[in-house]
Amino acid sequence: MTDRCNECGAKFIRYPLKDNKGKLITKNFFKMDLMSFIFVIVVLLMIVGHNLDMKKCETVIENPCGFCEDSNCCEVDWERFDQNHFEPLDLDEIDLDFGEK
Repeated sequence: MTDRCNECGAKFIRYPLKDNKGKLITKNFFKMDLMSFIFVIVVLLMIVGHNLDMKKCETVIENPCGFCEDSNCCEVDWERFDQNHFEPLDLDEIDLDFGEK
């Protein structure tokens, strides 16, 4: 992160990652402004959420029937199907009149 000097206006790095000898300054990794800290937290939460979703997908792929029994999703699907059930369309009852050629 760069800042400007109040007196001369020159740019300088607020928390350098390396010293004059080229060694890493590890304590400066943890010195950051609020927005950078929030960004790191959001990225970490996204990674954790992605990993949890992937584990759930793996369990569904490995044992779909067990997942269906545990989550009761099949019962919910059948209830929704019964509520929104329409009679199947019989194509013989439809009168298609395309006119004569």
